[in-house]
Amino acid sequence: FHWNQSRHCRCLWRRFPHKPRQDSCKRLFPPYANSPHKFVQNWNTPILIITGEYDFRIPYTPSLQAFTAARLKGVDARLVEFENEAHQVFKPQNSIVWNREFFGWLDKYLKK
Repeated sequence: FHWNQSRHCRCLWRRFPHKPRQDSCKRLFPPYANSPHKFVQNWNTPILIITGEYDFRIPYTPSLQAFTAARLKGVDARLVEFENEAHQVFKPQNSIVWNREFFGWLDKYLKK
């Protein structure tokens, strides 16, 4: 774990003039303490994963890992990846796709 790997610690670093110590970050924000990857064995609910390749807050690679883990476990999963979007979808054509995928997923699983 490195202090720069945690956005929480980077946020602390911006607020305070000194660089937070590595052990401070570990105490304040335990790395991966509640990460979903620790609970894959408990997954049983269908999962829709929407991600953007330009997302610098949350890399898209964990989305690929989660999708793969769900499929290997037999959980119904769908991955929607926008190669030209970041954390939010702003391009009109991608917004249409996002809405179609999201509401289609809700219709599929909530209208039974």
